[in-house]
Amino acid sequence: MPVAGPLPPDKPEAWPQAPETVGGLAWEVVRRYLSESGYANFSDYWKDHKDRNYSVSWFALRLRRVWSFDYLNHPSMDVLRHEISQLPSPDGQWTVLWLGTLPNPNNVVRPYAEDDLIRNATELGHGVLLQLLSGHFQSTDPDLRARQDPTYTESQQACRLLL
Repeated sequence: MPVAGPLPPDKPEAWPQAPETVGGLAWEVVRRYLSESGYANFSDYWKDHKDRNYSVSWFALRLRRVWSFDYLNHPSMDVLRHEISQLPSPDGQWTVLWLGTLPNPNNVVRPYAEDDLIRNATELGHGVLLQLLSGHFQSTDPDLRARQDPTYTESQQACRLLL
């Protein structure tokens, strides 16, 4: 439980606690994936993701974990960028644009420089980017498909700023 003030380091049994269950912990993990991907229920999420090797929401969750570290040049950022560079086109380009335009806490390190965003947008091409204005993504990634969910609206608007 969150506490204002120091805790006695030698008496963890005295730390404030809230009852937890294994199911509650599992739900918290699943909820983060559902929330990041914009899905309302696990059965739809699982149907679309069970056979996938990657998804933009999985990369976004990893990026948010990197952003939670206290120092800005965490090696996980380089690992994340490398993995994304291995994605097939156009999913790789969309993932770079999506993550590069995510609102980040306290202006921490952006995963991609503006030049990277412009290069990836150029690789997608003019016609594909124009389709973005109407909310359409040409991608096999279910998380990049246009949705009406507020989760997607924020990121779509950020991607549109590139145009």
